[in-house]
Amino acid sequence: ANGTFHEFNDSIAGLGRIFYYDGLSMPNWHEKPFDQADGLSNKEIGIRDILARMPGLSREFSRTFGEPGKTMPISLEFQLTGSCKLRIDSPTLFTDQGHLIAVIQRLRTEYPFLEKWRFTEALQAWGNSIIFLTILN
Repeated sequence: ANGTFHEFNDSIAGLGRIFYYDGLSMPNWHEKPFDQADGLSNKEIGIRDILARMPGLSREFSRTFGEPGKTMPISLEFQLTGSCKLRIDSPTLFTDQGHLIAVIQRLRTEYPFLEKWRFTEALQAWGNSIIFLTILN
């Protein structure tokens, strides 16, 4: 019911933070404690599921298991206008407008919180599709 992962999670849960850039492009953070692990009692989480969610292992995970990891580099920037800009660096390069729409739909399926965000811009750089979404506060 409670293993090493549960104990580790609960010991660091209060340290959760969301890092973002403010309207002046200065790095900042907001406290956002992680959930306690009691909701995971009597559930098993395999090493593959854990490795899939480790951002630093995304490329190696993909090469090893032949499927993408379950992480995506994102960053937040709060605008002086009261909106918030979200940037996603996706390794899937879009080829045209239709493909870009499919990439965004896949991201929204994998990360449901993106449904509330409005697409604003996309470009390609550093071997990634850079996708920007905006939400009003």
